[in-house]
Amino acid sequence: RWASEQTVPDGDLRVSWPNGLAYAWTKRPTLTGASAWYATAIDVETGRAMWSVRTGTGMLFASRGAALSLAPDGSLWGATIAGLVRVRDRSDYG
Repeated sequence: RWASEQTVPDGDLRVSWPNGLAYAWTKRPTLTGASAWYATAIDVETGRAMWSVRTGTGMLFASRGAALSLAPDGSLWGATIAGLVRVRDRSDYG
């Protein structure tokens, strides 16, 4: 068992068993107090955050419960109030 220090407001994860990562919308406060939103990959064995990409700051980038989706090419797609976000793991670029 493990616990993660990541703040996952919606508690929704998408798991990719081939690469052993769970993907989630995470949130961290900025120095100004605004919410910064991230797409974060968490190792399913250890709970350690493997990478995190900031997708926006403020309420327009909140997911509002929208689930993340994994595309066949490895892209991670998510809906925010401002629109769609696409993230791809750099290690997949060869």
